[in-house]
Amino acid sequence: MSNTVVHDLVSEMLSRLPSGGGIVAVDGDAAEQLSDMGSQLAREISARGLTSSVRAFRGADFESSPAGTDVVLVVGEGALQPGVRTRWNWTLWVEASGVRDPASNDRSAVAFESYRSRDEPKGAASAIVDVSDPEAYRRDWNDACSI
Repeated sequence: MSNTVVHDLVSEMLSRLPSGGGIVAVDGDAAEQLSDMGSQLAREISARGLTSSVRAFRGADFESSPAGTDVVLVVGEGALQPGVRTRWNWTLWVEASGVRDPASNDRSAVAFESYRSRDEPKGAASAIVDVSDPEAYRRDWNDACSI
């Protein structure tokens, strides 16, 4: 795990949240990595003396944040779809290259690729991190300057 990248992500996130806290969405191309990233972010938030809650994204019927929680982390595929993007104060796209192969005809891989190409969730993210190497996360700036 790359503590520096997680530390930097939380610093950026907290600087962009309203003073009373906020709601952060974590979406990406691999469910396992999403849950792990949510947990890592929550630990880093706690290390800074703030409270957080990690909740699974279950669609557009998301409830508001629990009272007394500084940061709610909503984790799951689809959290950056156009119908719900505006609910979040900050968003993170988690990539793990090679996780899904739509050519395999696996329904979940095909559906995810459709979501990714139709809704462009990565482009809507506040930040992008590549977790392909669990020992060396890499921040992807996703802009023309990085080409």
